[in-house]
Amino acid sequence: MTTHRILPAMFADSVVRFWHDEDGSQSIELMLMIPLYVWSFLATYVFFDAFRLQSINAKAGYTIGDIVSRQTSYITPEFIDSMWNLQALMIETGERARLRVSTIQNNVDQGLIVCWSETRGGGDDLTDARLQTMANALPEMFNNEIAILVQSSVDYNPVFAAGVAATTFDDFVVLSPRTTQVNFNTVNRPGSQTPATELNCGT
Repeated sequence: MTTHRILPAMFADSVVRFWHDEDGSQSIELMLMIPLYVWSFLATYVFFDAFRLQSINAKAGYTIGDIVSRQTSYITPEFIDSMWNLQALMIETGERARLRVSTIQNNVDQGLIVCWSETRGGGDDLTDARLQTMANALPEMFNNEIAILVQSSVDYNPVFAAGVAATTFDDFVVLSPRTTQVNFNTVNRPGSQTPATELNCGT
């Protein structure tokens, strides 16, 4: 057999043996797949953690709204402080939480107006102008109906950069007062000589 025939045959045999040789293939596949496995695990954790925080933030808003709706005495700044502390306790995160509690009315003459509003954790109190921009997201209200609007917000910063960017979860809930109306009293301290200032829409 001539040399020019032997070499192609040897090369072909080498290619076939290399193609069928599986020595070390599992190690190579493992090295290729480990980064994907790690990223998948971190992404699953981050997505779950973000969903959990958003869900708890919404539940905190519902809980605070339900508490406010049952009040028969005046709402005070100290009461709003306690609701903000409750929100932070429910969220259990080091991220900044913000809370805005307001009562609103669908006034027959003026449309949607703010009866009173208190904010904790940053941001401004709700105004009539800002309330108007939320009109499409609010449920329909009867003429002169009063409702409680609780807005809860929390910042979310993922531990790992795995598909979820830093964001802020904003949730709000609208409830009807379980009492006649929910009034805000700026001063309600024992022994105070300052007349109480009542802010409400009336009934």
